[in-house]
Amino acid sequence: MADLIGAAKTGRSKCRGCGEKIAKDQLRFGGEVPDPFADEEDAMTMHWFHVACVADKRPEKFVLALAADPDELPEHDKVQHIAQLGVENSELARVLRAGRSPSGRARCA
Repeated sequence: MADLIGAAKTGRSKCRGCGEKIAKDQLRFGGEVPDPFADEEDAMTMHWFHVACVADKRPEKFVLALAADPDELPEHDKVQHIAQLGVENSELARVLRAGRSPSGRARCA
């Protein structure tokens, strides 16, 4: 198994980026990670993402998967541009997710 881009076989998987369900036949990115619950040390599992979410959250892995995938994605240029920005500016993803606390009780650690 390796990182891949493909259509969702069912509508049961959840995006690791936004937490929403990935609809059946919708394009998704599968990122291979070590399985913490497996008995074998080299066991791997997949973390699934929407294509737009992975371009923002895991740009390095996504750029490599785009280069390896011969099929042209819908909005290929847009998601590749987002991923390329994330690779060039590693702090950008954290800045884009910054926001205000809904209450005044939050403190920096």
